[in-house]
Amino acid sequence: MRSFRPLLGTTLALVTLAGCGTTLVPGAARKAVANLAAKADDAWQSYPDQPAARNRAAAVPIGFSLFIVGGDGGEQGMQVFHAFDKWTSAPALPTGRKGLSAVMVPASRVLAVGGKANGHEVGTAELFSTDKGSWSTLAPMPTARANAGADADGVFAYVAGGCAAEKPLATVERLDIRDGKWAALPNLGLAREGCVAVRLGRRMVVIGGKTASGAMTGAVERYNLEDGGAWAAGASMPTPRAFAGVAVYGHHAFLLGGLGNNNQELDVVESYDMSTDTWTKRAPLPQALVGGLGAKLGERMVVTGGSAAGKSNTHTWGRPFPFPAN
Repeated sequence: MRSFRPLLGTTLALVTLAGCGTTLVPGAARKAVANLAAKADDAWQSYPDQPAARNRAAAVPIGFSLFIVGGDGGEQGMQVFHAFDKWTSAPALPTGRKGLSAVMVPASRVLAVGGKANGHEVGTAELFSTDKGSWSTLAPMPTARANAGADADGVFAYVAGGCAAEKPLATVERLDIRDGKWAALPNLGLAREGCVAVRLGRRMVVIGGKTASGAMTGAVERYNLEDGGAWAAGASMPTPRAFAGVAVYGHHAFLLGGLGNNNQELDVVESYDMSTDTWTKRAPLPQALVGGLGAKLGERMVVTGGSAAGKSNTHTWGRPFPFPAN
């Protein structure tokens, strides 16, 4: 069976070229490195479009590959963006759904949880092995939900917020990757859907979302992965929004576009610094996007998918770090 192992070797090669010596890399990776070096001072660079338009999908970066899972218009599909220059198809999700969440868990596997299937929220948890090129089914998440935030820390996967029966949720659940068992964590202080969840150091941070009143929020809540306890408030995001993309670079979380109040589609990029609990406004996206998928691949920010002007977006862009302030 075909393996979908990401280009981990390419990652090492790029780090080496950044100033640690010389390493020979495969032809395709060498070409990608050369292209990135030539465009290091560019703003947003266009990459090949996604093969199919879809929205409300989930994305997982592994090495130099970005796995796009599910979504409206491609509920069972999985596409992979490789080393900045091509897309391929991968084995379909066993349970097609939109509004799902996805994270990377050891060893280089894609965990897809929740979402909406056949008009109903589900707790379905399915695991894709990049080595075997196949899916397996895990115990379902106790709380069926869609539009939740999710991330992982190597041992546990965390799912926070989301919605069920048209109501935002405050529930947070954790999957132990070692035994496949779910456990409840303390609820968020604010129920919300369309939020993002990111791990920054030893904190899980939940940002933004749509509240029960229908208003978008910039609320930030942080959970100590070492000590547990309750969620604590952080500095609010300057631009309240839901359904934003997110990419993590070091101890910074970059929030990309999203839906603002009055149903405004946003091109705003703001980054949260976990170490100082502060926000910085960054250069905007090339166009307003709702539900865009963000990721850090190597030393570049990649954004793809989502919707623009009410239509599913297939365009893919990248921009080198460090990302400029605006």
